[in-house]
Amino acid sequence: STYDFSGCAVGASVAASLDRLRTTHVDCVWVHSDGTDLAILRDGSALQALAGARERGQVRAIGFSPKTLEGAMAALDDARVDALMLEFHPRETSMLPAVRRAGAEGRAVFVKKPLASGHLSPAEAIPWILQHPEVTCVVVGGLNADRLRATAALAQA
Repeated sequence: STYDFSGCAVGASVAASLDRLRTTHVDCVWVHSDGTDLAILRDGSALQALAGARERGQVRAIGFSPKTLEGAMAALDDARVDALMLEFHPRETSMLPAVRRAGAEGRAVFVKKPLASGHLSPAEAIPWILQHPEVTCVVVGGLNADRLRATAALAQA
């Protein structure tokens, strides 16, 4: 991966995505941190570019995916951020304060790597994650369609 959080690069990325998707808008654009959460947020040009795209109707929501709790909390300090995408599961609970704060503020919480990159069983992780009412969405990958269906069924239980 390459990371360029400049406003120019982010604007070009949004334009390219809209072109590839053959649409005039997307529901959410995520800023995925390279580990420099606070620097990305302090610079602000990535979020500024996305806020401009939102004003033009190209983006409906702005998401931030930090690597650290400090970055998550700083993102929540920025009113432009509508959603967080966090690693959160029984083996990674350090983001719980951000999950709770985001939920209390009405911001979306997406959970990435819910199975700890394959180290947790869906039966262990999914019910645990869904016990947290602040969680809006769990982003789960799957090795095949049958396994993905079985994992999704855990959310129905």
